[in-house]
Amino acid sequence: MANSEHLRLVLSPDWNEWRGRNTGVTPDLTNADLSGKDISGKDLRRADMTRVNLSGATMAGTDFSRAILTMSRFEGASGPGAIFEHCDLD
Repeated sequence: MANSEHLRLVLSPDWNEWRGRNTGVTPDLTNADLSGKDISGKDLRRADMTRVNLSGATMAGTDFSRAILTMSRFEGASGPGAIFEHCDLD
């Protein structure tokens, strides 16, 4: 289950600022339903996004470096310029 505070913040314009102030926190978005949401430009480095539904999401320029995206769904998602370096996409 996603951390409710992290889920609320990732959908707000304050996310990247919060990440900058909380560099030691691993965002927990497990099982979150982000389908159809615009998460463009978000800093999701090292986030736990296991079983996240990103179907139809807009992810332009989002940084998923070293994120855990195991069993996540991406049907119809759009992510030009998204970064998926060293991700766990198993």
